[in-house]
Amino acid sequence: MSTPVSSSTQDPLVYRPISGFAITGFCISALYALLILYAGFRALSRGEPLLLDGFWLLLPVSGAVLCMIGQVQIRNSEGTRAGMKLTSWGLGLSICFGLGYFVYALGTGLAIRQQSNRFVMEAGDDAGFLPHLQRSGSSKTDLNAAFLLTVPPGGRGTARPDNDADMRAAFDRPDPDGNPGQLTNFAGSSLPMLFRSGSDKEIQVEPLGVMEWAYGKDGFLVRRLYRIKTEDFVADVLLSTKSSEGREGENRKWYVLLNESKIQSKEITPLGKAIEKIRVRAADFLKEWEFTMNEGKPWNGFAAVDATSWETLAPGHALRATLKDGINEMFGGTGPKRVSIRPNLDASTWHRDNGKLKIVIPITVLLTDPATGRLINVLGDIHVSTKENVGAIQGNLDPQWEITRISLNQIQSQGPKGPPPPS
Repeated sequence: MSTPVSSSTQDPLVYRPISGFAITGFCISALYALLILYAGFRALSRGEPLLLDGFWLLLPVSGAVLCMIGQVQIRNSEGTRAGMKLTSWGLGLSICFGLGYFVYALGTGLAIRQQSNRFVMEAGDDAGFLPHLQRSGSSKTDLNAAFLLTVPPGGRGTARPDNDADMRAAFDRPDPDGNPGQLTNFAGSSLPMLFRSGSDKEIQVEPLGVMEWAYGKDGFLVRRLYRIKTEDFVADVLLSTKSSEGREGENRKWYVLLNESKIQSKEITPLGKAIEKIRVRAADFLKEWEFTMNEGKPWNGFAAVDATSWETLAPGHALRATLKDGINEMFGGTGPKRVSIRPNLDASTWHRDNGKLKIVIPITVLLTDPATGRLINVLGDIHVSTKENVGAIQGNLDPQWEITRISLNQIQSQGPKGPPPPS
């Protein structure tokens, strides 16, 4: 009896090519995962945050899309394509590293934007830039505090905003050409001047959108718009803030990049337009006052309105005597000096003072040192006030004016010998 031959029931091995979409998607996803691991290790070793440019997120997104296309292709191939596990691994890497980094970067950005905004908006130690500016019209301490927040933390030294002498010694020394120091330049710059007029109680500050945030080799940079509303205008201001990471264990500190901050737009209110016309009338009063003195009618009111700190203005006794004698002779008409005052109307401010309207105009007084013949430019402020109370401020207001205060605060330059001030 013959033995039956057993027929084989095992299917022969058939080669099934791996889907090209699966291979490409997995490789891209794996490449992104390696990139995140390398960048994360590098950032950790340097003590820096892991932040990549946004276009790198295209890698996990494209990797995931290719893996899903590969899955569809494999399912529809009726067993002629392989690589399903490869697509699963690719999807897992894309979701794990791509979504994980996205959430991390989103959380970091949110935290940094909040920190920057608190520094700008909330008063506190080494913070509150805009609240300090809001009170700077009536508080020299707040003006000094706002200025310090534009200086990198490492450059502030031990200066305290409530000690004006120390602040001027540290940050307001004129340069060799006699130009004003940092603090004086800051006080007269466009951003602080926004807050110097009207009532600080009427000022409103509203944070708008973040224009940019990024991390550089020396800290975070945040650029954000703020809307400032005063009695005079509505302005949108772009503020650029920078972080100082400090040493290990120290809290992050911030400062304002003043040269990268600017007024984006400014709309004058009806009251602001009226004030502009009144400022011109106050300046006309000063011109007439100066002209009258130069016509031989002396003004003997300087001593009553002089608010100059002469010891601070001119520590040297000889220069102080020269300045005081020159000013008194100029206004009193007792010497050959003619009155020469250059008002800066663009930098003038206004306030209500017990029902009266006061215009504060920066001035430059030109003197000649009789001993050396050199020109001396002295910076200061002159306060021009209405003689009577004013009601609603309107553009047709044409009051009577009087000078209530003159404060000279800085010698800008002692130039070369030259002709006397212009008549």
